[in-house]
Amino acid sequence: MGTMTILTLQNYYLPGHRGGGCIRAVSNLVAALGAEFDFRIVCNDRDLGVNEPYTGVRTGDWSRVGAGHVHYTGPGVVTDTIRRLLRDPGHDAVYLNSIFERRYAMWPLLLRRMGMVRDIPFVIAPRGELGGNALLIRGGRKRAYLCAAARLGWFDRLTWHATSHTEVAEIERFLSEYRIEGRVVRADDLVTAGPLAGIHREPKQPGRARIVYLSRIVPKKNLDFAIRVLSEVRGAVEFDIYGPREDAAYWAKCENGIRALPSNVVVRYRGIAAHEDVVRILGGYDLFFFPTLNENFGYAIFEALRGGCPVLLSDQTPWGPVAEAGGGWTLPLDDLRGFVRVIEEVVVRGESDQQEQSERAAGFASQMAANETAIEDYRRLFQGS
Repeated sequence: MGTMTILTLQNYYLPGHRGGGCIRAVSNLVAALGAEFDFRIVCNDRDLGVNEPYTGVRTGDWSRVGAGHVHYTGPGVVTDTIRRLLRDPGHDAVYLNSIFERRYAMWPLLLRRMGMVRDIPFVIAPRGELGGNALLIRGGRKRAYLCAAARLGWFDRLTWHATSHTEVAEIERFLSEYRIEGRVVRADDLVTAGPLAGIHREPKQPGRARIVYLSRIVPKKNLDFAIRVLSEVRGAVEFDIYGPREDAAYWAKCENGIRALPSNVVVRYRGIAAHEDVVRILGGYDLFFFPTLNENFGYAIFEALRGGCPVLLSDQTPWGPVAEAGGGWTLPLDDLRGFVRVIEEVVVRGESDQQEQSERAAGFASQMAANETAIEDYRRLFQGS
């Protein structure tokens, strides 16, 4: 039996780094299983929010990138390219990495339903898009699409990729609500934890804390909630924000909150961090604060822990065990005072307590990276599709 070829469709891929965790999820998957599966990734020829194509990238043809092949596509020819590639007899399965993206998810599903592509298995990874809080953002439009697409049979006979037990439940609830038949397979996101260098954190001084947020700046990531929490914290806090400002109206809302903060909280927007610098950057802080509305994984969370930075998260991620391991906290979003208390606890403590939790955070990340069962789960995901 020859190598199975998987046509993988997604908005953004390497060398991009602005497009969120899907880039990391698929690139780590390709690195781990590229010797067993021929991953053929179709993506935009430019990064999120950037008008110019990547430098040195060939557009309109296949290029070797790591252990996979990538077809970078210009904005004017995406739909035609996808239609042509979906009819290519060289692919054994299609892997979609969104449920709502118009060109890389909706368009292929429509072509499939119309019988305009080859009859091969389709695997779809919603990447947290079916989570309850995620569906609240532009909820009317999303619900209308899901209802119409389900009635028209767009989701019939798909294999659904879930990356946590929470996402399994979200997908199964969706399938049940719309009476859709489908196979759900859990395969956790793959992470690596090789040697680290260049991480420097200033010794923790009692009475002050250096806190960081690193993610896309969009409503789902809930930066405005973090700012509200900080408005009630006592003690000196430096809060640095990294990430692409995708939503201008939302960033303006956050800026209004920042301007209203008391003088004990100093906020700086630090721009966009290159992927290769993320662990080093996060490892230099006392706390990673990420009260997201929904996360099916959260690569920035792993990278903070890997750098020895404790995390303060909402309970809307699959990282609940980090609290049991002593590497951070997870709290419900209706407990604003609880978030305030945790940050004040971090503010008052000294270097000894900070270093102890830092070691627990890094140890938890190492355990996550040793997840050997996930590799076999991915084989089952694709070979059983």
